[in-house]
Amino acid sequence: MKTRPLLVTLFVLVIAVVLAVGGLYWHQQTVIKDTARTLKYAVTKDSHDPEFARFRSVRLHSLDGSVWERIRAINFEVLRRNSLGDLFSLFTYRPAMLQLCGEVNAKNAFGAYVGYKAFYISGDDKPHPFIDSRDGDKFAKEMCEIFSKFVVYSEP
Repeated sequence: MKTRPLLVTLFVLVIAVVLAVGGLYWHQQTVIKDTARTLKYAVTKDSHDPEFARFRSVRLHSLDGSVWERIRAINFEVLRRNSLGDLFSLFTYRPAMLQLCGEVNAKNAFGAYVGYKAFYISGDDKPHPFIDSRDGDKFAKEMCEIFSKFVVYSEP
């Protein structure tokens, strides 16, 4: 007879954990997509026709590393002494630590597309895009390669 209340309690606890993890995952996906949208706008806002810019090979990188990398690097002794917020920060992405890489094709003053150019932009408070020119500038492409293993979101 005593096992029934225990099973009900365990079931309720499992449901609560599943809902909490699902909510956290949904929130993080929203943060990631909103950050990508904001950074895409920052890349094209100075072009002649920003609404018609085309993107390809878009990747959002986390400078903090992936969630799995952060979990593997946990120092449990330090974590035990800190608050629940520190544990929560392992599973969240901070927009300031995200960077967007890819290629953009924007229109020039004559309304013609100029061709795809690599870009890099960091998710700071005032993001400034770096767009490679056709003159052999490779800064954006090199920055994207440095953090290529920390991709948290991508578009074709």
